[in-house]
Amino acid sequence: MYINWKCLWGLLVGLWALPGLIVAQEMLDLNQALGIALENNYAIKIAKTQQQLAQSNFNRGNAGFYPRLTANLTQNFGRTDVRQEFATGSVQQRIGAASNTLIGNLNLNWTLFDGLAMFAAYERLGEQKKITDLNLLQNVETTARNVTVAYFDIIQQQQRLRSFQNNLLISAKRLELAKDRYEIGSGSKIEYLNAQVDYNADRSDIIRQELSIKNSKIRLNRILLRASDTDFSISDSILVNPDLSYNALLEAARSNNLAIRLAKQNRKVSEIQYREVRADRLPTISLNVDYTFTRAASEAGILLRSNNLGLVLGLNASFNIFNGRNQHRLEQNAKINILLNEQQQADLMAELERSVTELFNSYQNSLLLAELEKENLNIALQNVEVALERYKLGVTTFLELREVQRNVIAAENRLIDAIYQAKLAEIELLRLTNNLVRI
Repeated sequence: MYINWKCLWGLLVGLWALPGLIVAQEMLDLNQALGIALENNYAIKIAKTQQQLAQSNFNRGNAGFYPRLTANLTQNFGRTDVRQEFATGSVQQRIGAASNTLIGNLNLNWTLFDGLAMFAAYERLGEQKKITDLNLLQNVETTARNVTVAYFDIIQQQQRLRSFQNNLLISAKRLELAKDRYEIGSGSKIEYLNAQVDYNADRSDIIRQELSIKNSKIRLNRILLRASDTDFSISDSILVNPDLSYNALLEAARSNNLAIRLAKQNRKVSEIQYREVRADRLPTISLNVDYTFTRAASEAGILLRSNNLGLVLGLNASFNIFNGRNQHRLEQNAKINILLNEQQQADLMAELERSVTELFNSYQNSLLLAELEKENLNIALQNVEVALERYKLGVTTFLELREVQRNVIAAENRLIDAIYQAKLAEIELLRLTNNLVRI
């Protein structure tokens, strides 16, 4: 078969540009993807609901500051057989004597002092609300990281596809030259057949890469909670910030990292809980006000009718003298919990510093590799031009030309991978410093 080089070039370029024209209205940039994910993500919705619950719990009434007022109303009816003998010797006997009793009661109980436990409880509720705020931010951060990584994965997959397409152009040119050489008798049939095999192999690479892009899009759609077959197009470039500073990143991570801030918050809550437990060593004083109305009526007995209305005011003081050493146990457990949170915070800080150092080294190394691979790619592309000209003249063998092609593909893929790895390191560094959602 005869392949027109110019026609093939035009066809491939056209096919490469056509999807962008068809789905131009479905162009998805990173900010749009982040917006969709943050709106649809269930973990974020759950975190927001927990935040609302913590806000609802954060009030003085829940901490025990306010009094409790209860109202009770009781109505009793009865019929009783009565026989009563009095000191005077008289006897009163009634069969089925009716009785009716109405009791109304208002009771107010107010804890005036509980060892300052109510103040500690209110402070703890406020700190627990802050924990839900941080949990929400952490879910947003995790979702943003997943979206960003998946988005740039599609871009690097597209870049690999373009690399394979460019390689197919070289293979097509080589096939055309091999066919011409075979037809005029200056080349062998084996050389021509090998060119066809390599051309088909390069087409297979494109087909497999197109499948990889489709699968990457499915993964991003799943993160965005959209239908898996939702098609879209995205940009085809990865820009890496080359000016990240290790010292600035480390300092920002120490002060802004959400995991560290959560650990500090949990430690603060454990310290407040210790104060709540210690409050039980102090007396509890409460005010009790009771207002009662009683009305009773009976067909038998000394009193046929009785009405009572009264107010009772009292103070109650209680003091825990001994409770089986449970107070000591609870205090020790609270201290252990504080120590545990301190150790967890220290462990997280050490792990954070290690991660920042490793990621920054990877980031720098990837940038250096990217510069090196750019140079290698330029050399490899120049080598392709020379090899094709030499192949036309019969100086270079088809094996040597194929090796030159492989070098171009390898150099371009290494360049794509270096830039992608640098971007991944940058994304993770921004996540660790709580700056990811600002990219």
